[in-house]
Amino acid sequence: HRPIRRRQVMATKLLAGLVVLIVSLALPLLVYFLWALSGVHATPFEFWMMEDTFRLGLAGVVGYLGAFLTGIRTARVYVSRLWPLVPAGLIFLAQLDSWPSVGWCLSLLGIVLYLPSIFFAAEHRDYA
Repeated sequence: HRPIRRRQVMATKLLAGLVVLIVSLALPLLVYFLWALSGVHATPFEFWMMEDTFRLGLAGVVGYLGAFLTGIRTARVYVSRLWPLVPAGLIFLAQLDSWPSVGWCLSLLGIVLYLPSIFFAAEHRDYA
């Protein structure tokens, strides 16, 4: 008997990875934000100037979820196993576009689609 269910194991792994990713992205951003607001440098700074960074960070979360799904999928051919990375890469490229609202929507859609896919693959994989 397992002490916890497979879904809980996958949720814990996902949560731990996302916490590490978000902290590693947020710490340098917070240091830069505090430095910019301190007035040491004589350039204008507004909060909206960091929007691109937040959008790329959200795309990083989508990339992590795509890599996680790639890691737990079972496939004998590596190309078919790497398919989950294709939408994550396209979403990352959409973040570089000049339409920020499209990038936000695609990132949120990617997160909403990747999470059930990860749990479905985790439930149906044979770990024997």
